[in-house]
Amino acid sequence: MDSKGRIDQLIQISGQKLNALEDLLNITVMQGNSIKTGDLEELSTLIEKKQDLINLINGLDVQFLEHYTHFKKMLHIQSLEEINAREHPTVAVLQQNVGKILVLLKRIEEIDRQNNVHLSKDFEQVKEEMKKIKAEQQSNKIAASYTRKYADVQGVFIDSKDKR
Repeated sequence: MDSKGRIDQLIQISGQKLNALEDLLNITVMQGNSIKTGDLEELSTLIEKKQDLINLINGLDVQFLEHYTHFKKMLHIQSLEEINAREHPTVAVLQQNVGKILVLLKRIEEIDRQNNVHLSKDFEQVKEEMKKIKAEQQSNKIAASYTRKYADVQGVFIDSKDKR
């Protein structure tokens, strides 16, 4: 495959990755909404969809790396910035795609970080509530055991009258 064919392949793969990352960004935003509303079922569904997209992106990265490595060897370069745009005019499209990908990755990472903070806060609240419930259940068990232990006792009267 010649250098133009490699560039076209890289543009196609980076375009697919760009589309997948836009979908990933949308899902990440929806995850944040699910966390805020406490809709765990929707959150679970979104996590599965997100994992599928991540798997797709990983596959695209493998393909991209393979073509990119061959392309760099073919042109004897170390990075895209070294490519002469006059000799390879379509390289500008590839560079734009890569730039957009980096911007999307930063946005996704930031939203994901915020989601994790919200999720951690919610998890801490749930842990505290569970501790309170467990303590209440424990005290109810103790009270119930005393109630059962002395349930058969009718009453005891102690005559403290002094008999002289």
